[in-house]
Amino acid sequence: MKLGLALGSGSARGFAFVPILERLSKEGISFDMVAGTSIGALAAGIYGLNGTLHPMVDVISKFSEMQLYMKLADLRLPVKSVLKGSKIKKFLTKYYFGDKKFDDTIIPIIISATSLNQRKTVHFESGKLIDAVMASSAIPGFLPAYKFQNNQYMDGCLLEPLPVNYLLEKGMDKVIAIDLMDIDQPLSSQNLFNSIATVFAIVINAQLPEFDQKKVFVIKPKFDKDFSESPKFHDWKHYVKAGEIEIEKKIEDIKKWLAHTSF
Repeated sequence: MKLGLALGSGSARGFAFVPILERLSKEGISFDMVAGTSIGALAAGIYGLNGTLHPMVDVISKFSEMQLYMKLADLRLPVKSVLKGSKIKKFLTKYYFGDKKFDDTIIPIIISATSLNQRKTVHFESGKLIDAVMASSAIPGFLPAYKFQNNQYMDGCLLEPLPVNYLLEKGMDKVIAIDLMDIDQPLSSQNLFNSIATVFAIVINAQLPEFDQKKVFVIKPKFDKDFSESPKFHDWKHYVKAGEIEIEKKIEDIKKWLAHTSF
C-alpha cells in the first residue's frame, strides 16, 4: 500500500505538524510521498530533506519574539503588501533549504501554489525548494506575488488548502491529511488585520471538500487562538501542544484505518 501525507495551510499553526509526524513515526508509519501548501509547503520541504520536522522547531526555538520580527519583517512602503518577503526568503534559505532541490529529498514531495498567470493550481515537483516554498506561501496582501519562471504565484491555499487529491492522482492508495483550518474559536478583537484574516480563513475553510474516508484520514487539531493569531510564529509552543493533544486522540483510529478499508 502506498501512503501519502498532505500538509495544509495555516501559518504558524503548522508547528502542530511536528508532534503529529513524530508520533506517527514512533508507530512505524512512514510515507511514500508528501504534498504541502503554504506552511505545509515549508513543512513538506523540511520533512522531505530530513525525514523529520525536528529542524523546524530547532531553528525557531533559538529566537525571541523580537529577534524573529527583526529577521522576518521587512515592511513595504508604499504599501503593495505588508512585507516585501526578502527577509523571509533569506531566513528560509539560510536555516532550512540553501540551494537544495526536489531531487535532494529522501522522500518525494509536491508543493502546490496558485499561478496568477494561469489562474489555476500548479504543482512543483522539480527545481529549487526555496522557490516552490516561497511561491506556495505568498499570502495575498501580506506578501507580494512571488515571481519566477516568467510567472507570478500566490499562496497555494487559495485554490488547494489541503493537497489531497493530487496525491491520489499520483498513485497513493491512502492519504493522511493534516487540516489546520479550525475556525471554531471566539473571535479576538477585530482590528483591520484580524478582520481580513478571519474572512480569509472562512473562505479557505469553505473550499475544503468532503473526502472519501476509506482513502483519506483527516487530522484536524483544535486551537484555542483564532486564525488571526496564526502569523505569530513566536507562539510556536502553543501550536505544538495542540498537535500533541490531537494525535493522541486519533492515533488508535489511524492504526485501525491503515489496517482496514474503514474503521
